[in-house]
Amino acid sequence: MIHLLPTYYGNTTEDPYMHIKQFFEICATIKIQNLDDEQIKMRLFPFSLKDKAKSWLYSLPNAEHTWEELSNKFLQKFFPAQKTNKIRKEILGFTQKDREAFHECWERYKEMISSCPHHNIERWMQMQSFYKGLLDSERMMVDATSGEGLMNKTADEAFTLFESLSANSQQWSHNKGRGAPMKAVVSEVSTNSEIAAKLDVMCSLLQQAVTGPLGNKVEVQDQSFAEHMLEQANALQARNPQNDPYSNTYNPGWRNHPNFRWNNNPNVQQS
Repeated sequence: MIHLLPTYYGNTTEDPYMHIKQFFEICATIKIQNLDDEQIKMRLFPFSLKDKAKSWLYSLPNAEHTWEELSNKFLQKFFPAQKTNKIRKEILGFTQKDREAFHECWERYKEMISSCPHHNIERWMQMQSFYKGLLDSERMMVDATSGEGLMNKTADEAFTLFESLSANSQQWSHNKGRGAPMKAVVSEVSTNSEIAAKLDVMCSLLQQAVTGPLGNKVEVQDQSFAEHMLEQANALQARNPQNDPYSNTYNPGWRNHPNFRWNNNPNVQQS
């Protein structure tokens, strides 16, 4: 059963509260004959400590301790008052980051509160601190959905509202991500249409440079150059056919459009 216990080394990056919580969960599944729950915790707790944490335990006086006394000493040692004060300030002075979605900042705020269970900040003050720390646009959204106003709600009602808004924000973010590929396809079609239109104009201008208004040749100083440019434009247009999917009449270009081919289409991912 010892190998199931969580381990705590006493490093500053570790969370002593999380260690106690996980330790409780394991101990709740263990039953030893003639030992009550508190005695089981006292027997097993030393096996969950390593390195600096184990050295701290050995440094304690050999006096008898209750589990409550031992756990309080453990938290006082590895979660000092300075760290508590720092997290309290972060909770009370919480601010939403630029471009941070509502559900992201709400989860970050809840994690901050969970990291310091002994913060002694009342629930209504927690909700108020979160609300005041939101960006203006997000605060307006809360006001619009809160009905009679957030300040007229209880702390539990405000928490429920934030949970609901967070779920909606996460769903909207998911749907927005799914729509991104379609935007790329529309952009590509628009770009191809613009290129085709420019080629038509270019060919028309070059044709006017070579042929007069009645179909006769006009005198130009460098007729061979104009004819050469016309040939180049026609060749370019042949390589880039006008596939306008938005034409008012049937356009054969639909069947040639790369996004509407089902065979050998690199733009369509195989499912």
